[in-house]
Amino acid sequence: MYEFVKIAVISALSTGLLLILIITISALCFLIGNVPRSYPVLKPSDLVIVAGRTVALDQLISTFQPQLFLPTKNNSPPILTMWWEAIDAGNSIALVYHPVWQDERHPNPILHWLYYAYRAIVYGIPVRDIEYIQININYLDGSIQKVRYEASSAISYDDWIIQHISITINQIGSQYIETTALHNQTQKVRTVQINSQQLRFGITTWSHQFVLLEDGSEKYTVPVDVSLEYLTEENFIKYKLAQRSQGDFIARVGMIDRVANLL
Repeated sequence: MYEFVKIAVISALSTGLLLILIITISALCFLIGNVPRSYPVLKPSDLVIVAGRTVALDQLISTFQPQLFLPTKNNSPPILTMWWEAIDAGNSIALVYHPVWQDERHPNPILHWLYYAYRAIVYGIPVRDIEYIQININYLDGSIQKVRYEASSAISYDDWIIQHISITINQIGSQYIETTALHNQTQKVRTVQINSQQLRFGITTWSHQFVLLEDGSEKYTVPVDVSLEYLTEENFIKYKLAQRSQGDFIARVGMIDRVANLL
């Protein structure tokens, strides 16, 4: 009897300590990450000189706004807006677009709500799915110099388990070279075609990763109409963009934030 009581007490204490640990970690994740940008951005009213012409920044942003397309059969929540920010990157201007969806919906309802709870803890409430597409424009000739975004390992739109894959496209001479950073620390390189100022992207997964559409697509046929909105510092902080996927321009977070990101 004594041994049974002893085991029960130890089990209860272990469960209690585990519960306290989970609550502590959850509270830590919920409270951190609201940090400002650690890189300078241009103002919406700024003028820039591209290809020898003075252009209003908001006009440049509109000219190069990426076009998004969903597959015919999808279960995506609505897109709310496309935030943007612009950064002087030396010989180019980096236009960073952040599509903002109301949510992302996992195909399995149970996993969806578990994932929803996780994202509410890590990214805050209201829960939003915020991605990025970075497009660098050469100051000298106005050509697209670089593109960055995230693709995925998904084979189909409703794959349950996916990995985010970093894509970088660089202009090298007259060609565009795409580099895919794979999770086994290797890279896949190929030549892609960029023939327009407005790049077209297919949305490959329920979690809204992308694929560059070089030509017409019979799969991605549903246009995603969305308006542009400047990404304010207030929204950057509120929606914890420093915790989310970023391209060349990464907001620095503190030691506690970095530890929490590993959890």
